[in-house]
Amino acid sequence: MTAVPYNNTNLAQHLSPPSHKQGTTQGPQILIEDFDEVNDAKFIKEYLEPYLSDLYKDLALRSFVSAGATNVSLVNKRVDRVTFTQYCNLPGLIGERLLKLFDTNNDGQITEKSFVGHMTQIFVSNLETRMRITFNM
Repeated sequence: MTAVPYNNTNLAQHLSPPSHKQGTTQGPQILIEDFDEVNDAKFIKEYLEPYLSDLYKDLALRSFVSAGATNVSLVNKRVDRVTFTQYCNLPGLIGERLLKLFDTNNDGQITEKSFVGHMTQIFVSNLETRMRITFNM
């Protein structure tokens, strides 16, 4: 993992190692790290994927309610175009392209597997993968 020192004084300190000069005091530092999929697989499986799954279920319920349905036992368990674009809150073409990326069945709806998989890939991948995803949108 690559750690970059971070504090709230100025950008130059973000890019350089912290000073260890005697007599200088700095505020607390936060380490910003590249996410390492191999070492952080436990975090992904135990925390991130269950969180994203719960988020997906909430969005699927919103899709169900926005469609005017009343019988909760008939929940489609898919997120529709309107709910997804409202949740992402991205402007026009970018929102549509992100929907197309997530909509693996090309039916205007997103499955839980696709949602969790793509969100995990976006949030915990390295910079190169994120750039590739963005470019392919």
